[in-house]
Amino acid sequence: MLNISQEIFLLFFSILFGVMLSTLPPGSFPTDTFFSKLEWKEKGEKEGGWVNTGKFWNKSKKRFFLSFAIVNILPIIYFALYLMLLRDVQFELTIGLSSIAWLVFIPLLASTPLGFYRIYAAILYKYEKIFVDRIPQYVEFLKGRDLASPKRHALGSLFYFIWPILLALLLLCPIILSILN
Repeated sequence: MLNISQEIFLLFFSILFGVMLSTLPPGSFPTDTFFSKLEWKEKGEKEGGWVNTGKFWNKSKKRFFLSFAIVNILPIIYFALYLMLLRDVQFELTIGLSSIAWLVFIPLLASTPLGFYRIYAAILYKYEKIFVDRIPQYVEFLKGRDLASPKRHALGSLFYFIWPILLALLLLCPIILSILN
């Protein structure tokens, strides 16, 4: 049975995970071109087309495995670890500083799917030639965005991972201190 901390974490994590999945760039899970050897080649400014490159490891397969690992597997591992870690966090829903602190802190823990998204975006922008077919939908997605900087995404993702590290340290400090003594 879940305690109140785990329930709050589960609620916010599932909402933010859904938000993260809905904001992924077009073609993040390229299941349509996954089994083909096609890549998008630009012929001109507005022209382009799918070309059979003969490569088994085309950009679609690389992007699919990258997105599957960073956007699905890592968040699920994180979710399972912190759901187990939160079983030790017990508090009563009262009007007190402790309750309010936990009610603010636990949703911050659940915001890490957005951090995984930022890491995924940073890798896509940094290694665009390896992972991205510049199909018109993707180019349109990037128009007018000042977000195509890998550094901004990588540094921005740190915000989402500070809170879990702090909680882990808070919960593990007594264990570490008892081992050292």
